[in-house]
Amino acid sequence: MNTLIHFLPIAVILLAACMSLGCGQGTGGGSDELNEEVIKPHREGQYENAMALAEKALKEAEKTSGPEHPAVATCLSNLAGVHLTKGEYSEAEPLFKRALAIKEKVHGSDSADVANGLNNLGELYRAAGDYVAAKPLFIRSLEIREKVYGRNHPEVATSLNNLGEIHRTLGDYTMAEPLYLRAIAILEEFFGQDDPRVATCVNNLALLYHTKRDYARAEPLYIRALAISEKTLDPEHPELSVSLNNLALFYRKQGDYGQAESLFLRALAISEKALGPEHPKVATILHNMGGLYYAQGDFARAEDFYTRALYTREKVLGPNHSHVSQSLNDLAMLYYSQEDFEQAESLLRRSLVISEQAFGSDHPAVATTLENIAIICRETGREAEAGELDERAANIHAKQR
Repeated sequence: MNTLIHFLPIAVILLAACMSLGCGQGTGGGSDELNEEVIKPHREGQYENAMALAEKALKEAEKTSGPEHPAVATCLSNLAGVHLTKGEYSEAEPLFKRALAIKEKVHGSDSADVANGLNNLGELYRAAGDYVAAKPLFIRSLEIREKVYGRNHPEVATSLNNLGEIHRTLGDYTMAEPLYLRAIAILEEFFGQDDPRVATCVNNLALLYHTKRDYARAEPLYIRALAISEKTLDPEHPELSVSLNNLALFYRKQGDYGQAESLFLRALAISEKALGPEHPKVATILHNMGGLYYAQGDFARAEDFYTRALYTREKVLGPNHSHVSQSLNDLAMLYYSQEDFEQAESLLRRSLVISEQAFGSDHPAVATTLENIAIICRETGREAEAGELDERAANIHAKQR
């Protein structure tokens, strides 16, 4: 029996440098102080506390300044930002949109405040898997920030990192790498080498090299990102789990299963405690642990973790998110390994439809799923169909070189 090709697991991404929370405009009454109070618990991972403060600040600003005051826009953005961090995307979207509309009306379309609003809405769409909608928002945010701040400013670095994430996710690796490198250089110059914002970009660059199978360059970057996070964050901060998860992925790929499991378990405990059991980050760690147990031949545990991850992703992200496609593909791999070809093919064909919708027809994830379906076709005597699928996958790979 042939071996199915596994998706490279999608590592969760730090949000701290991607999202712009802010303080008030100085004329929002008591909301100004409340906004300042929102930022600290949000940064420390105390999201319920941050949510309560953000809601209180918004009510105070609307009461004091009216519904279209800049202070209200700040409060809306902060409340939306907490929802985004918690994975509550449908709650975040109207808040971000309302904040952006106020900023455009008050400050004009090319202001720094508008750039922040565009960036935040783009980050929401990226997290929700709508990469096509996110990309132009990040591009416009970057253009405004370079115009307002110059090319070497931390806000510019945030836009560079976020646009790099879009290019990486869509498989445009040559565009992503220089964006990450430039972002890292800017942030190191402003904040030094041991800042959490630097860790975010270093992590994302490591993930890019990991995706390209350039493991020699990926490993030291993963280790550096984790070292910065452990040095600068509380040991139970949810963003520490990101670096733990990503380094665990690397060790799993290298066959160091004991080290990988230890890191995954630590990441899972932190994330479940801070975010709850039904959060996208928790689902990602569960999924990656399923891959670990699959690699060790423990199919029963692998199925349990894959199934838990799929359930959470469908419930929280919706049935057509790219992470659902990943779960379907990898669960199909498990069924294939147990020679349940019918179940495996059904999941793969659903995965293919989602990937094509999320990424377009020429993405590496689409090629992977096509190759996996082709293997099943051969196992079930459909050689001609398998050849057509392999040819299409080869054409996609050729475009990525």
